[in-house]
Amino acid sequence: MIKEKPIIFSTPMVQAILEDRKTQTRRIIKPQPFGLCLDVKFKMHPDAFPLLTNVDPQKFEAKYCPFGKKNDTLYVKETFRDFPEKGDIYYKAGMAQDLEINFKWKPSIYMPKWAARIFLKIKDIFIESLQDITSIEAIKEGIFYDEKLEGYVADQEGRCYHGSDPIISFANYWDMLNKKRGYPWDSNPWVWVIEFERII
Repeated sequence: MIKEKPIIFSTPMVQAILEDRKTQTRRIIKPQPFGLCLDVKFKMHPDAFPLLTNVDPQKFEAKYCPFGKKNDTLYVKETFRDFPEKGDIYYKAGMAQDLEINFKWKPSIYMPKWAARIFLKIKDIFIESLQDITSIEAIKEGIFYDEKLEGYVADQEGRCYHGSDPIISFANYWDMLNKKRGYPWDSNPWVWVIEFERII
């Protein structure tokens, strides 16, 4: 049975999805599994994961990723503003900056399903340690080459810029979102890797 579940994206990553630059996302596995050798680089599909960890399978059923499974649908929650009296909805991603100052935006976590405009189909899910990401995968995460900056960036404003390496740009962007949450790039946490395609 195909299910629909929510997933939150930052404004730069929503822009990347709309521009068809982003087809992967990495999300922290909670709780973090233990008993795996972090020196060994390999990818695992969720069905195999419980056999390789000491985590109680009753508490951590990896094959049931909280974001769904292959062929399920994700609806994107993004920063928005609705005006119920007019029936209007505005989305921060793509909004001209000169208009943003007139809006008090609502955080993406509060977006209801009916307001979602982007739907994604899960093509695959697997598990890996964060630093196993390749340059090609970093680009699939939405990192792109900006000719004006002569380097890779994560958003249109040039933040997370770094000379010539998309992995380092992704690492900077990851830390901007996750370091304060206790999962910095250097800690090399285990993550769900979700590959998707935009259907709406």
